[in-house]
Amino acid sequence: MTSPSRKSAGATAAAIAATLVAACATPADPSAPRTDTPAAAVGKVWEWRGTASRAGTLEPTVQRTYSLRLQDDGVAHILADCTFVRTRYEISAGRIRFEPVSVSRKGCMAPSLGDQFLADVTRATAFFAQGGQLYLDLPNNAGTMRFVPAPFWPPYQWTW
Repeated sequence: MTSPSRKSAGATAAAIAATLVAACATPADPSAPRTDTPAAAVGKVWEWRGTASRAGTLEPTVQRTYSLRLQDDGVAHILADCTFVRTRYEISAGRIRFEPVSVSRKGCMAPSLGDQFLADVTRATAFFAQGGQLYLDLPNNAGTMRFVPAPFWPPYQWTW
């Protein structure tokens, strides 16, 4: 038999999980203030939710497989499906630039958006934050990538 405290703890955990999922699925409020300060993007882990462009919207089919971690020391960790990348980046008010990356292919299972995601992230030229979400703008108005705060990062410390 389950004790009442276990039932309430389980219900509380389920409610918190449902709130997090709903918050992550909601696009930013367009009337929310917009900021382009580096502090809004750096020191956080971001989960990709999609890219909007003139050609349409590209969205991952599996959540938590495409992430971006911008560290305070100018190092970016990128999880692009089954590929992990570490690169350097520079950020200033409204601007972001990633160093070129070289990736050895492991062969992600199809269908994977890993190559497209990695190419788009590393060619982003501008950013802004709005409503608790991060947006990376691609060059020549090619599109805008949308990120939400990630609920977690892989459960180990990267040492390279």
